Amino acid sequence: MWYPRHMLQFRLGLFWGGATAAGAFSGLLAFGISFMSGTAGMLGWSWIFILEGLATVLAGILAVFVLVDFPDTAKFLTPDERAYVILRKTIGPLIYRSEDAPRYRLGNAIELMFVGIGMISLLIGVFTYKRINAQREAQEKLMGPEGNVFTVEELRALGDRAPEFRYTL
Repeated sequence: MWYPRHMLQFRLGLFWGGATAAGAFSGLLAFGISFMSGTAGMLGWSWIFILEGLATVLAGILAVFVLVDFPDTAKFLTPDERAYVILRKTIGPLIYRSEDAPRYRLGNAIELMFVGIGMISLLIGVFTYKRINAQREAQEKLMGPEGNVFTVEELRALGDRAPEFRYTL
């Protein structure tokens, strides 16, 4: 990325906000596409994969021609603008400050902190899901083979609280 720090947060916010919006509307889009079931002899889920995959492929092809790697390859910038952008760009990761050179203790500590938080979050998620799955399996054994008396509609309404639902990673 060739944005300075004070501009980078806004761009990243737009990126993650766009990802959130896409996730919010993908279910609605999939619901609409599922009504194409039977068209050309294919089921609705097939059309979801085809249409959303086609949009992704087209966006990827367009990105090859539109996106630039670095200001040196940006044809829409003048030579003076290229030089200005390169000068403005900070070199190195954002957490490694030049006054901490050559050891960068603060930068390394921050990076290790984020890795540690990620690992702890992963372990908490795995153990929580395993505990919930074990509780549901024990409950299913107690009910016996004919224990599930839910209708399909009731199971859909229960969602991930349904007795037969298992979390997977």
